[in-house]
Amino acid sequence: MACLCLLVALAGWSVTATSAAPLPSLPTDTSPPYAVRPAIILFTGDGTGWLVGPGARPVPVNGQWTRAGHIQWSIWSAEEGIGAAEIWARTCGSLKCASNPWTGYPATVRVFDPVGDHFTRMDIYSRQGGKQVIDDFLVAGRLGWGYAGRG
Repeated sequence: MACLCLLVALAGWSVTATSAAPLPSLPTDTSPPYAVRPAIILFTGDGTGWLVGPGARPVPVNGQWTRAGHIQWSIWSAEEGIGAAEIWARTCGSLKCASNPWTGYPATVRVFDPVGDHFTRMDIYSRQGGKQVIDDFLVAGRLGWGYAGRG
């Protein structure tokens, strides 16, 4: 082993540890706008759809969510992320339900298709009205998520 070290030193080679590539981030439409394993995600451009922590019942205070919990990411790799969440959606714009216009649905979120430094696709799996629902989203530039359809 001493000979190998001497040979490396005489040849002028250097051995350095390589660092792993950073994990992909995800558009959150919150602050910070991109994050690895974000706590919450705004997935609609009009503020009516959020992914928050499982079982959370967020409360808006001065334009910020409190008690939103954290998405529970079980996987976050260079290829995909999978987490347990709650869809927090504004389901009623009527004055009749002004006291509680939000509804929560348990969900699983999967992010995938990394390009550069961030994921570009997101599927949200939930049960709404007794039906299994899969909503697919694409990154819309650096602006956040664009709805791609329902599967």
